[in-house]
Amino acid sequence: MRWLHASAEQGNQFAQYTLGKLYLNGERIPPNVPEAMRWLHASAEQGNQYAQYTLGKLYLNGESIPPNIPEAMHWLHASAEQGNQFAQYTLGKLYLNGERIPQNIPEAMKWLHASAEQGNEYAQRLLGPPQKSGYKANPRLIYAVKRMLNAVGRELARQTVLDFSFSNRSRPKHRLHQSKLHKPARQKKPHRYSPVPQYDIDM
Repeated sequence: MRWLHASAEQGNQFAQYTLGKLYLNGERIPPNVPEAMRWLHASAEQGNQYAQYTLGKLYLNGESIPPNIPEAMHWLHASAEQGNQFAQYTLGKLYLNGERIPQNIPEAMKWLHASAEQGNEYAQRLLGPPQKSGYKANPRLIYAVKRMLNAVGRELARQTVLDFSFSNRSRPKHRLHQSKLHKPARQKKPHRYSPVPQYDIDM
């Protein structure tokens, strides 16, 4: 820690990033969020894409610090523009879902393509198998699939299952009820129960 601090104090962005991660995770030293943010910011401002991505995720998810979407987008964009595939994938998902920021399908495709072309398997799964001309996907299809996975889609799916189960439970009862109604009609055979003397009198 002594030499890391010495290097970080001299402006070494990699030492600053390392110190920030150590203080953030508290792996070999006690966690210290203010110190972590201090060194991560120092590294990110020097253009370290990993520090920028880490800050973006921290501000996005509100881990250890209050969430701040504008700050998150600033650092994620800074990292993604330097070619960080994880920042690119995160931006792609954010623009695709449109949950914390306005939805922007062209931007989503731009960043997902950039991440997939660097080998990011999660971006590749969203886009589907590559074609000869590169990764292509129908934005509407991707959006529809993602929407099916959100809360509204899950609720609709749950309601559909409930309706189907209810209809299946109702059908046997309906058939039984109908059979009970028809049984007396089938049992009514007047010619069996007509008295023989009545026939004799008419004769």
